[in-house]
Amino acid sequence: MRKVISILLVLIMSISIISMSFIEMAALEANTYSSKISVELIQQLKSKSEVYAYVWFSETLDISKIKVQAEKEVGFTQRDIDNLEKEKCEFEGSIFEKNSYTNEYKLFMSSTESVRRDLLSKQSQLIEKQRELVKNFYSVHNAEKIQSLGISKEKMVYTSLFSPVTIIKTNEEEIKKLSASEIVEYIGYKDTSRVNTEFSSALPAVDAKYVRNTLGYDGYGVKIGVLDGGRVIASHTELSNTNLTILDPDSEISNHATNVSRIIAGTKGVAPNVQLYTNSHNNMIEQELEELISCGVYVINMSLGIERNNGIYYTDLEKWIDHLAYQHDVTIVKSAGNKGVTADITIPGLAYNIITVGGTNTKYTVDRTDDTLFSISTASGSCSANGGTAGCAKPDFLAPAYYKDLNDYGTSFAAAMVTGIIAQMIECRPTLATKPAVIKAVLTSSTTRKMAKGISSDKVESWEDTITAQQGAGEVSARKAIYILSLGNYSIGFVSSGSLNKSIAVTSSDLYIRSSLAWLRNNTVSQHTNGAVSVGTAANYKLKAYRPDGSICGESNIPTSSVELVHFNVNGIYGTYNIEISRADSNGGVVEYAFAWR
Repeated sequence: MRKVISILLVLIMSISIISMSFIEMAALEANTYSSKISVELIQQLKSKSEVYAYVWFSETLDISKIKVQAEKEVGFTQRDIDNLEKEKCEFEGSIFEKNSYTNEYKLFMSSTESVRRDLLSKQSQLIEKQRELVKNFYSVHNAEKIQSLGISKEKMVYTSLFSPVTIIKTNEEEIKKLSASEIVEYIGYKDTSRVNTEFSSALPAVDAKYVRNTLGYDGYGVKIGVLDGGRVIASHTELSNTNLTILDPDSEISNHATNVSRIIAGTKGVAPNVQLYTNSHNNMIEQELEELISCGVYVINMSLGIERNNGIYYTDLEKWIDHLAYQHDVTIVKSAGNKGVTADITIPGLAYNIITVGGTNTKYTVDRTDDTLFSISTASGSCSANGGTAGCAKPDFLAPAYYKDLNDYGTSFAAAMVTGIIAQMIECRPTLATKPAVIKAVLTSSTTRKMAKGISSDKVESWEDTITAQQGAGEVSARKAIYILSLGNYSIGFVSSGSLNKSIAVTSSDLYIRSSLAWLRNNTVSQHTNGAVSVGTAANYKLKAYRPDGSICGESNIPTSSVELVHFNVNGIYGTYNIEISRADSNGGVVEYAFAWR
């Protein structure tokens, strides 16, 4: 009997050990690697003898000092530009959004045109000087780190111009050696999968035509970049007379890239007077993005994506792009994808600092009542609200995906529409060129409708009060974005902990108020601790709206989002409403936010 019991005990212990090994196998395996090596990279090392990897270096760059030096060299400051814009470009007349296009606003636009163009020129000078100084720093910094680590030229693939990163082709043994160095902050996985382009009556649906033709904002002088799957057809009749700079003259011609550019900058497009810079990808998206940034662009359209097939919802590419957007004040617009509402948004669309755009179907009509959600617009995915606890909830909002003139459709074109609207916004308020969080907040507050049960309505219903997984904040409105900007209904601030209040005066002309908050994830290497991960704090803000009597009339808190939206109907209650902005997380650090309302 004792022998039988002993055998049973051995069997039970063996089964327990086997079960434990299955449960803890991944954790035990991960423990053999440094915490500096990303989970994504560890996954790839299981099946590949060689991989492409991001090597992040520790750095001493203080971006605030770079900005001060740039201001000194150009002879004016960002505050000078901001103050002049606020003084000269804030419209204080009648509310043109509700009273149609007033002569008063027409005179305002005419009288401020030269000021706005001068402001845009100054803003461009400052942006280009800052980026020049950053490139000078990293050209020396990165070269020194590479030499110190003894990385051979044969291993080098690309060294960043705007971040402390180099991309190398390497193996597991070398990765472990690099991770042991004090000057290596983090090592991530560089995906070399083929980047796919994502295939739109559309302008009236979001009032972009009204803003272009009636208000006169056509993107004059605004620098826009397009990164796509090939070369734009420069001789196209809608693009041949535009301010077009092609950075990839030897690439294969792409109808997709041409159509994206036509929506943004063509003669029939949203912003035909922008300065357009186009580039195509060749599996080195980092280099091609930085080439556009080197041209001084304010906004980059990325109607492309990499399939997300490894279950990681905040990839190493998305971490790098968040760093790029945060440190260099560039707004990046990305298509959500065309795989349907149960698919995952393609990489890098779950980056916190990117604007990710889903699509609507206008049925090729000007009539808005027949509009529906674009049926294959990527939205919810296999993770909760597209990101869950591991990435940012997306999409941010919607725009038309069908374009009759192109005889084509897709979220690629929805993203291009939003990029064009942003160009209109920057022409209206040039300092937005350095304020991607303000752009996102204003566009979020501009949204007017969602597509419910296949039917659209301009009337805001209760189900539209919040950001939702499939439609974000809803469909954007260029006209309402210009309304918010012209009246100066936005602000920037900083919160580390606690809360603060914003006051909104509500009058009898207001039926409802939409207020939004947006912020960037501060992926700056110099703020990292213990070399654990190369990402900044993922702040979690929440919004609460209070009526004049102190009662709550709306609130928003999405833990995985980088934007919040509170909508409330006024219902005849006028006076001063308070919007409370507060941190909902226990993380430290000061985070800059942008607040907007209409």
